[in-house]
Order: sequence, then structure tokens, then C-alpha cells
Amino acid sequence: MAQGRLYDEYVERLVRKASAYISGGLKRRYDGQDIVQAVFASLFAAGNGHFRLASRNELWRLLVGMTTNKAHAFARHHLQDKRTVADEVSINISVSGSVIGIAPEAVVRDPSPEEILCLEEILKGELAALSDNQRSAVKLHLTNQNADEIANEMGASLRSVQRWIKDFKNNLQGKLADHS
Repeated sequence: MAQGRLYDEYVERLVRKASAYISGGLKRRYDGQDIVQAVFASLFAAGNGHFRLASRNELWRLLVGMTTNKAHAFARHHLQDKRTVADEVSINISVSGSVIGIAPEAVVRDPSPEEILCLEEILKGELAALSDNQRSAVKLHLTNQNADEIANEMGASLRSVQRWIKDFKNNLQGKLADHS
């Protein structure tokens, strides 16, 4: 119960402090609350109720220091080469615009029989070009399994499964854009 009171007393101020450390694109990935949750998880796991602090001021300095360190650790993690936010692209969809080269009116109406056949042919071709593992991962993804579940089921690395799915989507989008 003491942990809950401690959390309640400091959470809002720490969230504001943590939020100040999060720059632009990283705000799409995590927020101050995520950092503070990690701070308290570490505090409660490491301290297990055995910290001896002389004053509330000392506790505040400890929490601020932990928050600063966690904020920097979160940023380092999310700015690593393969995770960098600079590679992310926002897709803005407008009424007059298009998504992956497909006209909006083609998305809001039912496909014609010819479009269904064309899509089936494109899908078959793209799936046939994949290795057995890649094909299995994509098929599992199409059944709404997430990459973690697929990796566990297949005994593959999470990064491989994510790459296979991303590559398949990119190739498929390219083919669909070519046929629109």
C-alpha cells in the first residue's frame, strides 16, 4: 500500500519532467507515463521496500535522477540504427488523395470481378516468390497473428518475421500501385 501512495504522490510531477525529455518523433512511440512506469518498476524491484532515505527531498532527487536516466535510455533505445524515427513515414489520407497509389473511390466501393482476379493473381505471384518460412509467416500474419506470435510459433527471430512481413507489404503495395 505504501508503494501506491508513493506512486500517487510523485507520478504527475515525474510525468511532466519525463515528458520534457521526449523530442519530436519519439512522442509517437512513448510518453512520459511510460518512462515513469519504468522508473517505479525499477525502484520497487531494486528497493523492495528497503531504501533508507533521510528526507523527502532525498527521495525526490532519487526519483528525478532515475527519471532522467530512464528518459535517456528510452531515447537511446528508440534512436538506434534500425529503430530510428527518421525512417518513419506518416501517411496522410485526404478525400482527394490516394493511399499507395490506389484511388479513394476504388477503396470505398466493392471490387469488380476483374479486380478480384487481378488481386488473386498478384497475391499468388508474390506468395510464390517467397521462401517457405517467409510464406508461412505472411500467411499467419494474414490470419491476424502478430509478429511476436508468429516468431514464437515458427521458432524464428522477431526481427526476421517483422522484416519478412514488411518486405511482403512493400512488394505488394508496389505491385498494386503498378496495376491501378
